[in-house]
Amino acid sequence: GIEAVWETIEAYETHTRSSGYFDVQRREQARTWMYRTIEDHLRADFFADPAVRSALPGLERAVAEGRRTATDAARALLDLYQGHPPRER
Repeated sequence: GIEAVWETIEAYETHTRSSGYFDVQRREQARTWMYRTIEDHLRADFFADPAVRSALPGLERAVAEGRRTATDAARALLDLYQGHPPRER
């Protein structure tokens, strides 16, 4: 059974390479990996920022208690991260 499965995989690879689909998919994967890497690094940097770390617990509570919207709290954190004064609500 394994040999038949392997032959099917090889046939699929041959077909996708000859049609160009394999290369198109590989390029799209590389593009996706690039953006995922950027997002991962930005997320880590964002949450490591001292101003964000300090404000996050209070803003989480405010959102959970309905005193601020999620969008408003996110904007405030982004402003802190970018070095801008927080916007008035």
